[in-house]
Amino acid sequence: MTITSSVPHKTTDSAVAQPTVHRTLFVITGLDYGGAETQVRDVALAFKARGLSVGVVSMLLPVAYQDDLTSAGIHLWSLDMKRKWPDPRMVWRLASIVRQFKPDIVHSHMIHANLLARASRVVGWRKIPLVCTAHNVNEGGRLRMYAYRVTDRWASITTNVSQAAVDRYVAVGAAPAGHIIYMPNGVDMSRFCPDEERRTAVRHSLGLGADGCVILAVARFEEAKNHAGMLRAFARVLETHPSATLLLVGQGTLLNATRTLATTLHVADSVRFLGIRNDIPDLMRASDLYLMSSLWEGLPIVLLEAAASGLPAVATDVGGNPTAVLDGISGRIVSPNDDEALVAAVIEVLNMSPAARRSWGHAARQLAQSSFSLESVADRWLSLYASLIEPPVP
Repeated sequence: MTITSSVPHKTTDSAVAQPTVHRTLFVITGLDYGGAETQVRDVALAFKARGLSVGVVSMLLPVAYQDDLTSAGIHLWSLDMKRKWPDPRMVWRLASIVRQFKPDIVHSHMIHANLLARASRVVGWRKIPLVCTAHNVNEGGRLRMYAYRVTDRWASITTNVSQAAVDRYVAVGAAPAGHIIYMPNGVDMSRFCPDEERRTAVRHSLGLGADGCVILAVARFEEAKNHAGMLRAFARVLETHPSATLLLVGQGTLLNATRTLATTLHVADSVRFLGIRNDIPDLMRASDLYLMSSLWEGLPIVLLEAAASGLPAVATDVGGNPTAVLDGISGRIVSPNDDEALVAAVIEVLNMSPAARRSWGHAARQLAQSSFSLESVADRWLSLYASLIEPPVP
């Protein structure tokens, strides 16, 4: 069953004062350089800019975004948990933080934080609404989906970042129809935007020619991102576009294997492994095409960032990708794990005139502005929160 993206609401008498959200506490599995973590940071900062009191709890020791959050006056806690070592005591520790911070709403992100927050709510803060957000069409196998199912009653509402993911969670029984809704990710339109002067300067700083085609991919080096398929496709692209350059940003467990594959495919001289970067907006501006070869996704933040930057994209038909890249309008959508289709789509875009690519890029930015701006997404979250909070007693 398809669930609409509308925010559920309570029917209230017009004379009853409507609830207002003043304090929000986010709970996330960890703070690293990933899409879900970036979205939590961005929404937290957007809320803080609106005058809300905001807190963030990371189950794992944070490795990213601490300075961004704390310098903005956002409260940050770490439970200092270890990967693959569950600690039941954290249920009560999180409950203690909730009682200390006294939020109007608790909003958890990613499966481990969602399950922890649900358990903690039962033992310590039942009257505070809990929103649980999944960030992928695939968060694990049957055991994890079963855990979602049996704890669903302890969440006020569950959301996912693409309608495809919502439909799958209902289909596998992770959440009942009507108790999970689609809520998109948002992108900062002022931070990610075209800038010709910066484009020229960044290309020069990277030693890239003014005319060579530059392809960008920002992703963790993990199985889901399918860098192997991307490199195989890029090797074919170089046969017709030998001056093309592929910029790979990120880190992960498959980084060394990907470097080795680039050497094996004889494309190492045309591939730049840039590691973790803090200048993604500039890298977007310096590029001609964004490339995503993922095998599964939710709604990738980086695709929205590319769209906001006015960058056409080639992406696989997984998760919410088709909502972020309009096939034939702002880019191309191809079947996952199909090297031939990926090659053809990339070559098609690189063969386009600069004016035609700019037209696709303009359409991409229009889509980001109309459907995925951070400000509009923040509005939607606050509306959802308010619908879950009991109205104040007059």
